[in-house]
Amino acid sequence: MPRSQRQQVMDDVYSTIADENYPGLVAFAAAIHKPSLQHGERALSRAFEEVCRRFDLFLRRRFDEEDTQRGLVIMDACRIAEKEEFRALWTDYIGGGTRWGRFHNLTDIPFFADSCATRMLQLADFCSYAVYRRYESGDTSYLDKIIDRFDQTGGVIHGLFHLTANHRSCWCPACSSRRG
Repeated sequence: MPRSQRQQVMDDVYSTIADENYPGLVAFAAAIHKPSLQHGERALSRAFEEVCRRFDLFLRRRFDEEDTQRGLVIMDACRIAEKEEFRALWTDYIGGGTRWGRFHNLTDIPFFADSCATRMLQLADFCSYAVYRRYESGDTSYLDKIIDRFDQTGGVIHGLFHLTANHRSCWCPACSSRRG
C-alpha cells in the first residue's frame, strides 16, 4: 500500500475511534518508562496490572451509576510464553489481589483472540500504536485525535497511565491531568 494511502487509512481509523457517534467506546492503556520500574519489576506485568486495574475502576464507577455489567479482558493472541505469563499474573490477582487490592468487576480469565479476526482488537491495536508513538517517538498526532476516548472524569484521565519517575515534571496528557 502506498504511504499516502496508508496514511489516509490511519487517519480514517483514528477519526472513527474519535467519532462521538460511538459513546460506549472507552480506551485504556499504559506507557511504561522501563528505567522507572522498581527493582525486578517487569514492564509487561506492570502494564497489564495497570490496564486491568483502571478497567475495574471504570466498571466500579459504572456500577455506582446502576450499570451492573461486568468486564471481560480480551487480549491479542501473543506468544505462548506471554499468554502463560498473563494467566499466571491473573491467577495472582484473583488469589491475592494487586498492589491496590482485588478486582471486583472483572470476570473469568483473560481471553486471547487473533486481532486479525476481530475489529475491536484491531481498534485496540490502533490505540496502542497512538500511545506508543506518543511515548516512544514524541509524535502526538494520533494520540491527540483519540485522547478523549480514554476513560476520564473531572478532567483526570484514568484510562491512560504513564509510569515515569519524573511524573511531576512530565507534561503528557496522563501525568498533567493528575496534577490539575
